[in-house]
Parts: sequence; structure tokens; C-alpha cells
Amino acid sequence: MAGEEKRNKKTPPESKKFVMNGARIKCDLCSKPEGKLRVTSNDLKLQDMLWANINDTNGAQNLIFDGVCNHGKYGDKKPLCKSVIQLKGWDKPASVTIQDAPGIVMESQNYCLPHGNQKIEITDSGQTATESEIEEKDEHRVTKVEGGSLVLFNSSGEYQVTEYNVAEKQVDKSTVKWAFRVDGKIWYLKSTGDHLRLKFNVEEHIGKKIEILSYIEDLNESVSVSTEIIGLPIFIDKYNFKGKQFKNGLFIIADDMCYGDGVNLSTGHTIYSQERIESYGWMMKGTMKMSEDRLWDTFSTMVLDIFAWGELNDVALKMIAHFKANTGTEFSDPVLTRHAKEHPSTKRFCKEIERMIVERLKKEDGALALIQHKFYNGNNGDTPRTYDMNYGHPRFKYNEDGWSGKKGLTILVNDTWAYEVSITGFEEKKKDFKITYKVTLYDHFGLDEPDLEKNYYYMEGFRAWFVLQHLRGYKPFITKMEFENTFNGAYQT
Repeated sequence: MAGEEKRNKKTPPESKKFVMNGARIKCDLCSKPEGKLRVTSNDLKLQDMLWANINDTNGAQNLIFDGVCNHGKYGDKKPLCKSVIQLKGWDKPASVTIQDAPGIVMESQNYCLPHGNQKIEITDSGQTATESEIEEKDEHRVTKVEGGSLVLFNSSGEYQVTEYNVAEKQVDKSTVKWAFRVDGKIWYLKSTGDHLRLKFNVEEHIGKKIEILSYIEDLNESVSVSTEIIGLPIFIDKYNFKGKQFKNGLFIIADDMCYGDGVNLSTGHTIYSQERIESYGWMMKGTMKMSEDRLWDTFSTMVLDIFAWGELNDVALKMIAHFKANTGTEFSDPVLTRHAKEHPSTKRFCKEIERMIVERLKKEDGALALIQHKFYNGNNGDTPRTYDMNYGHPRFKYNEDGWSGKKGLTILVNDTWAYEVSITGFEEKKKDFKITYKVTLYDHFGLDEPDLEKNYYYMEGFRAWFVLQHLRGYKPFITKMEFENTFNGAYQT
């Protein structure tokens, strides 16, 4: 009787077999069409195996494919299947429920919605599979990646995997993959290995934060490092504030930028009273009595006959006219700029700036964005320095460097009050680079009391200039000289 019962017992057809954790699945659009099913819907086990039900339909969480999607709409940029899979749901489920949801059987199928309802079928029930089969490929995972927080547009960022869930020596580094996320979209890179050098040359990404992701099999979007892409120019040095001085803990109008009538001392820009100016001596008292026309003649004659020759004579005429126009606006002239750029003091300064750029680049492993002034200025951020660096600043002193003050730079500029240096162009090829930087020099065309304490007091033209500014109310102005240089260098020597 028992033997008869055994002979009459029917084995369910293959199509009706229940599907378990680790079942094999197939999608013909995947470059690696064979995948596996992971059960997360319930904890019901049969012989220590989890049963699948229709709730196991959460895309990449339940249906694991290791390849890329070959759907035609992706062209050459084929994404990982796990990043684009979206499921319609299981059809032809069992009539038996597995924890309140119908179970999945061999004839059940699912469909990927974004890809024309591409069919995903079950090829093996997994009833003989083991848990280790489905988890094997997830054993090694990237848990930490590091890299630059700032990268300049059109330059490269360096990224490194620094931690895994297992000992590093156990990991095959060639299996490490990379991707990046921007504007909510993930892009998968061809690069492999635990180190990535990525060039950022998409203009639309300037000002945005790019998430760099590293993984081995399953992409974990929380394992990433954020990089902000910044554009040019970037400031690498700032010295002093044009038009201002640091006094008693505050930045106020510079003394040589002040002007007035010697009477109304509450204007904020009048600092010398008439009585104080008279106290300088009998020569100043005599100059103060001059008519305005004579003051201008005396001042102009001194500048043109004694201090400015050649091309700079014409520039001097323009600057005198600008002073007389009394607008107080900035003044620039290409001839003046050229002479300032060609001065030996400026050339020495530029060589030191180039040396500083190279040193910072080497220190920051080529990360141009990290050599900015604000990162080398202590706690003061992007605020200009109020002290000289060891390379100083351009100075056009009388007869220094064998450069005759009579050419005009001494009277027209003399000593740079402030400057800014910014990088405006950058090209790199491996460890070599070409950098274009802009130098902006500022000086004040004006006098203050210390100028009269020098021998200049004994020159009638200087006294006339002082009176025009501090008793007749003519506004001094800022002189601006701006030029660019380009040089080549290497991160390593």
C-alpha cells in the first residue's frame, strides 16, 4: 500500500516549482544576461532557503545583474543594468501565499519598464542554491574614497580608495570601478583600479558639486567624495587694499587719498587743517598764497621738466589733466603699464610669483584650485594681506636698478600701494603645465604729510601739489596697471 502511494505521488512540473533566494534569472538586454534573485520580501524559509514572493520586485535590490544595458537608446554610453532597472511586477504567480503575498514560480516573469517591457525570466528555481552563491560577489566592497574637494575647470582631480570592508591585500584592485553623479544623474566610467585621475572639462559643471563614487560590484551611493568645480580666474595673492590703510584696527581712507579745504575737518576725507599746513614753514606759507593757475603751472612744470621724459611725458600730461578734472576715478594708460611691466623690480616680482605658483602646485599635488590666496592666508581667508611677503612688491624708486627716475615712473607711480595676482589661463599635459596669470598693480596719485618730511618739501612743485590736494580740494586718484604673463612648468622636477 505504501509503495502504491509512492508510485502515484506526482512531482510538480518544472514551471510550477517555487522560486527561492539565489534563483537564476535572465535578461537578454544585459551584457551579462545571467543574473540572480535576492529575496528581501519575507523571512519564511524552507530547508534554510528563503521563498520568493511577488514583493521581490524592487529593481536592483532583488534582481542582480552585473553587466551593462545594451538597449539602443543609450548609444555608446551604456549604463550598468542595476542603475536603470525598473520592474513592472511578477506575472503568473502561485496560488499559494508566502507571508501574505503570492509566491513566485518558475513560469513567473517580470518586465523592465524603461526598455520596452523587456522580459526577465527565471531559468533555475534556486531550490538547490546556497546563500553564499548570491552573496559571493558582494563580499568585497569599497567603504571609503578620498579626493580633492575643489578642482579647477579643465584640470584633473585625483581620487583614491582608502578603505574596504576586508583587508586591502585581499582585494583585486582591477575590480574597482568608478562613477560620478551630477545633477542627479550617474555616469559610469571605463577606468578601473583603486586610483582615479579625472579631468573636468564640461563647462556646464562649473560651480557645481560632483560626487565621485567607487565600487566593486554593487554601487553604494553613500561611498563617495564631493568635488566642487571652480572656474577661472582664481586669486593666488592679494596685498593691501587700494585706496585704504589699516589704522587702529580698522581699514580707513588712506592719508594720501584724502583731500579738502583745510577748514571743514568733519568730511571724512579732510585730515589737515590750514593751521597745520602753515606750520610746515615759511616756504609752505608762500605757496599757500599762490593763485590756483600758478599752482597748476608750478606743479606741471616740475613734473614735465624734471621727472618725466620721453613717452612718459605724455602720460604725465594725461595724469595732470585727470587730477585737474577732479573726478577721483581710477586712471590707466597702456604706455605707463608697459613701462611698469618692463621695470627690473616688476620682473623680479613676477619671477618670484611664478616660483611660488610652482611650489604650491607641488605641495598640493597639482590641485590648482587649492593654491588660492585664501588657503595660504591663515584665518584671514580672501582678505588681502597688509604685510609684504619675502618677494616684496614692485617699486620704482629714483635711480634704483639703474633705472632713471627721470623717465617718469618715480613721480607717476613710485611705490606700489596694493596688488592682486590671479590665474587666468591653465593648460596641463600629464605633469607639465602652462599658466597665464594677471598682475594688477595699484598706486595712489596723491600726497600726505610724510611726503613733505622728505626733501620734496623744498621743491615748489611738490608744495603746489600738496596745496592743490589738501587746501583747494582736488581729488587724488588710484593708478591701475594691469598685464598678463605666461610661463611653463612641471609638477615634478
